[in-house]
Amino acid sequence: MPKPTESAYSAEVRRGLVPFTTAKLVSNSAYRFATPFLATIASGLNVSLSTIGTAVAVGELGGLAAPLLSGVTHRISHRASMIAGLVALAVSATACAASRTVVQFALSLLALTAAQAFFNVGASSWLAARVPYDRLGHAIGITEASWAGSLFIGLVLMGLVSQFTSWRWGYMLAVAAIVILIGVVYHSMSATDPAPLLAKTDLHPTGRSKVGSGWWLLLSTFALMGAAQCMFVVFGKWLTDEFGFQDANIAALSFALGGAELIAMFLTVRHTDRLGKSTAVIFGASCIIPAGLLLALPGRHLVLSLVALAVYVGAFEFSIVATIPMAGELLPDRPSMGLALRVCASTLGRAALAAPATIAYEHHGIWLPALMGTTCATVTVGAQLRYRSSRHINDERSPLMP
Repeated sequence: MPKPTESAYSAEVRRGLVPFTTAKLVSNSAYRFATPFLATIASGLNVSLSTIGTAVAVGELGGLAAPLLSGVTHRISHRASMIAGLVALAVSATACAASRTVVQFALSLLALTAAQAFFNVGASSWLAARVPYDRLGHAIGITEASWAGSLFIGLVLMGLVSQFTSWRWGYMLAVAAIVILIGVVYHSMSATDPAPLLAKTDLHPTGRSKVGSGWWLLLSTFALMGAAQCMFVVFGKWLTDEFGFQDANIAALSFALGGAELIAMFLTVRHTDRLGKSTAVIFGASCIIPAGLLLALPGRHLVLSLVALAVYVGAFEFSIVATIPMAGELLPDRPSMGLALRVCASTLGRAALAAPATIAYEHHGIWLPALMGTTCATVTVGAQLRYRSSRHINDERSPLMP
């Protein structure tokens, strides 16, 4: 993971980045585990892929609790928010592992998603309160290596455990790691918070955010997450059906996709602040479009399909990270609420496309979910362009970047 050496980072940030990022890696692993292994979980619960896809859609709605949870984050310390989120993640992941029916699994996923939202709002608020906006894209890019790490570390280990035991023990591996990290976060991060660092861009002369135009940002986030979900919920089943993949193969692929996400994180760290956050979102979403079209073509070769999938995932990752600092400055006097609204938009995007994508795959194959994802990426580009136009900005670039 790149080490931040810039003077813009305080000693507290530099000291907290490792436990912060590790906690995010483990929480992301617990949250992401279900999607690539949906076929295995569906088999374990004796239901169809579309039924388990509906359960995932229900589970994603837990993220809608983010605005309510942001009020808690606003009243307690960021460290306390992260610890509470980790405790809730451990409990809900245990409930996922113990589920005997698809209804129990859906409700457990609902709780897990709400816990993940609580943790993420607290974590993002911790970073936004300590890093200036013109360096926030760089800092978030570093910490979001945890998202890539959840694929090539977390999901690989959980997948291997699932291969040789059961998917239930895959969840329990994450629970064990979360319990350890609760203590790490408690002992390594400060219990008090500084005043928020307000953004200096995209504001009225009065200093108030142009919240109305922020709906375009939220729409772009909704569509971008929908594009990702269209592929995430079906690629494991598709590779199993078309190329004979098993859990161990999917775990190995998760490692490779994690590498693609890590490359995207490196590019985010290097270029998001320099390009401008909105430009980064547009660029990444634009790269999803040809990758999705390639996946939709008939007669796909395995290697070409995997390359297209890696580009799709990496481009999504590059785009989605840039939306985090943008959301943090929607409400300058209360960044946790802007971040919570982003979580809501993300939640709705994933929930809205999870079931339709699995149903589309069962009836038509991979080409239809791929086209659905491509359409969502196109909507993302259009919404970002409208967002920039409505704010009359030329996409702020960091004066600290070359």
